[in-house]
Amino acid sequence: MNEPKLYSKHNSLQTTDNIHVIENFLGFIDWTKGDNQTAIDLGCGEGYTTANILLPKLPPSLTRLVGCDISEKMIRFAKKARRNSRLDFRQLDLMDGETCRRISGQFDHVFSFYCLHWIADQRKAFDNIRQLLKPGGDLLMSFLGTNPIYDVYESMSRNIQWASYFRKEMVSPYHNCKNAKQKVTKLLQEAGFQDLRCVVEDRQHVFTSLKHMEKSIIAVDPILPKLSPEERVQYIKDFTKEVRNIYSCNVKWFESGSTESTPVDYKLIIVYARKPSTSTTY
Repeated sequence: MNEPKLYSKHNSLQTTDNIHVIENFLGFIDWTKGDNQTAIDLGCGEGYTTANILLPKLPPSLTRLVGCDISEKMIRFAKKARRNSRLDFRQLDLMDGETCRRISGQFDHVFSFYCLHWIADQRKAFDNIRQLLKPGGDLLMSFLGTNPIYDVYESMSRNIQWASYFRKEMVSPYHNCKNAKQKVTKLLQEAGFQDLRCVVEDRQHVFTSLKHMEKSIIAVDPILPKLSPEERVQYIKDFTKEVRNIYSCNVKWFESGSTESTPVDYKLIIVYARKPSTSTTY
């Protein structure tokens, strides 16, 4: 996911879910920490959710919100397009433990929407998130559990032409997990978090057309930037064929660019947790 303009046009699923999470779960966050509170939004992408959905819902006591993403292009776009006196954007790799230690304990709150499922080592991610929080700080995160797109990725990984490009972080660590709630809760407890609340929701998003669904998938595909223009053409052809197979789409219907809506069922994991107020070594 390294094309901000493309992603900003084709992220209706993510935006819909982010609105749902913020409207229904933001109330868990503890705002009774006085004035000049700080927060960080991990995996902010091109900044739309950070600036247009999250920030307007935050109280005046939150004076600084930092949107972070591993992609330099996303952050560059966000800085130009999403300007606000309470808002800043910085490039950050959450899996870089040294960087997380340098900014350890700087934030009262951590947010993250549609990011954590891209990380294979979930325990390390939770450890680093804990580093970022002040004692007593809390987090609100949402990330994918299961989604048919992961079946597409797994199928493509068996294609000899594309197999070398695939990495395990392209599939959510919870996609084939029988009890994602239990697994996430255990990992957060091991990382030292308290007051855990974990919800796994059955969700459905309806794309306006098959073509819309295809563009939304391509907008977050991490393989395309690595390919030559000629390879991209073949990859998209093979990829859309797998989408058609996995999503049980009619061939003629897909190729005609039908405008009939396309529902997709998936599971979304939503988590609240708090770092202990007293220092503990893990």
